[in-house]
Amino acid sequence: MSRTNISILLATALLGVLLYVVRQIVVDQPVEPIEVPVASPAPEQADPEPAPVRVDDSGEALPVIDSLAALRAVLIEQGMDPDAALANTRDWFQARGYLAGGPLSRLLGDAQTADYYASLDDDTLRSLSQGGEALATQELAGRQRLTDPFVALESLQEAATQGSVNALLKMASLRGTLAEIGPDDFASDPDFVRQLRRIAGKDGTVLRVAAYANVLTAMRDGGPAVIDDELMGWAQEMESGLTTLQQTQACNRSFNEFLGLSNQRRMRGMAPITVTPPPAFLALPELDAQLPCQETISPVASTQILDDCTVREVVDAQGQIRELYLCPS
Repeated sequence: MSRTNISILLATALLGVLLYVVRQIVVDQPVEPIEVPVASPAPEQADPEPAPVRVDDSGEALPVIDSLAALRAVLIEQGMDPDAALANTRDWFQARGYLAGGPLSRLLGDAQTADYYASLDDDTLRSLSQGGEALATQELAGRQRLTDPFVALESLQEAATQGSVNALLKMASLRGTLAEIGPDDFASDPDFVRQLRRIAGKDGTVLRVAAYANVLTAMRDGGPAVIDDELMGWAQEMESGLTTLQQTQACNRSFNEFLGLSNQRRMRGMAPITVTPPPAFLALPELDAQLPCQETISPVASTQILDDCTVREVVDAQGQIRELYLCPS
């Protein structure tokens, strides 16, 4: 096998997405109407039962945050300037590597910034990266992922140092992919095998521990604003594939990784940790009790100061109860 097989293996996961998109395009094509015999009208069906209204302890209906308009209404009700709050929330997530509003992407999604970085050539991205732009560094890493995943890991590490929480999750994903590649798959490429063994160990366990540690560090660094159902589920899946000793190793590695990132940011004149949350974000209820590593000496905990935030129970677009934090900026 040659080095070009790296791209093939790492791109396999994208094939399913491509096939799905093609299928959707075909399915969604308009169909010319045809004349058919008019059938007898079917008996009237009863309207489906509306979704049950979720209520708080006092019996009041919880607000449903299923659109940008609904979120704006709650912000106005709380006496906040919705335009300023939403703009500052987008800025907070973008500064941490989320191009589409992070877990609030369905409400705050904006493809313009992503399109801008995607339109830049590699030299421009490198220049912006050297100037400290984490989003440029992430875009560069995305291009490197399929051609040289080891260089991509270095770029993602740099993006994390520049403040990107999302880069840590991208590192975890890439390490998880590399952990499933055996050295024998690239026997004809000794340089790739050498680099893979250097970071993966004999069976990929080292990479799986490192990947889980990356996810835990992202939780520490981003706090409750970035910890949604998807991230919690991913963390639990990764944890289940490790022994108790390996889980503890990942917890300790994550703590040290977080301290290292904080120190590197401080030396660059950046805020070492995030203490200020975004003006608005949705959080999982009783999150502290669900955070990993609680039985170790390195429990995952948020560094953000939430004392001045107003917390309201709401219902999200999927019908799940969430805590809406509204924080002064």
